[in-house]
Amino acid sequence: MRTKTLLFNGLLLSPFKSVNITEYSPGRTGDFHRHNCYQIIVGLSGMLSLESPSVERLDISPGDVGIIASGKSHSWRASTRPLCKTIQVIHDPLSSEAFGELSSIFGNPDFGWKKAVIDLKETLRIGKSIRNECSRVRTGSSGLVHGNLMNILALALRDIIEKEDVHFNDHSNILIRRSLNYIENHYRESITLDKLSANSYLSPSRFSELFRKFTELSPMRYIYNFRLKKAEMLLIYSEMSVTEVADYLGFQSVHYFSRAFKKHEGCSPTEFITKKCNCKIVQQKQYIL
Repeated sequence: MRTKTLLFNGLLLSPFKSVNITEYSPGRTGDFHRHNCYQIIVGLSGMLSLESPSVERLDISPGDVGIIASGKSHSWRASTRPLCKTIQVIHDPLSSEAFGELSSIFGNPDFGWKKAVIDLKETLRIGKSIRNECSRVRTGSSGLVHGNLMNILALALRDIIEKEDVHFNDHSNILIRRSLNYIENHYRESITLDKLSANSYLSPSRFSELFRKFTELSPMRYIYNFRLKKAEMLLIYSEMSVTEVADYLGFQSVHYFSRAFKKHEGCSPTEFITKKCNCKIVQQKQYIL
C-alpha cells in the first residue's frame, strides 16, 4: 500500500485541481490509466518509472519534472531503494490568453509526455514549502502553493525550450494569440466571427481554420467555453448570485445561462456551488497515483 500521501486541502487557484506529496512503499506499481487533465510529477527522492502501452519509458529522478498530457495512457513503478517521493499536480490545460508561452507545453495535448530537469536545490525547497502548507492550511496558503506550482511550470518550460529550441513567434500563432487577447478583454460583449477575423487580418474561413488548429475548438465554441469557465470562477470565488453572474457575462437570461451551464458541467449553477464546497477533497483524491 502507499506509504504516505499528504494532500493540500486548501483552496487551489486556477488552473490547478489537485496537489499532493506522495511517498511510495518500495516497488509499488500501478496499472495503465489516463487522466482527462494534465499531470505533473516532480521527483524528490528515489525514482518513479512511467511506461506507455508502446513501451516508451520515462524515468523521474530527483529534480526531474514529468509532464503527462491529457489522455496519455501510462503505468508506473516506484523504486525499491531509496524511497520514492514525488510532488504530484493535476491541472486543467493552460490557455494562451491567460498563461502565454506556458500554454505551448501545458496546454498542448499533442506531445504525449515530456521530461524537464530543474535545479535540485530549488526542487527540494519547493517540496518543503508545499509540504508545510499541506500540513497546515493557513491564511496565504493558496497563494504560496500556487506560486510554487507556477515556479515549477516556468522552470520546466525553460529547460524544454533550451533543449528543444522551441520557438513561439510563428506568424499565424501571433495572429491567433491576438484574437485570444481580444476575447480575454471583450468576452462580456457580443463577439462575432467577422469581428475576430478582422481583428486578426484574416478571412473568416482562414481564421477559423487556424483558430481550430491552435485551440482544437471553433472560435464560437471557444468563446462559449471561456464564458462558462469564467462563470465557474465567479460562482466559487465571488459573492455574486447566479442571476448576477448570468447578467455580468452577457447571457440572454438566467434561464439560458443555467441551461448552458448544466449542459457544460452536468449540474446547475446552484448545485455546482454546493458540490464544489462539499466535495473538493474527494475530487482531488481521485487523481493520486
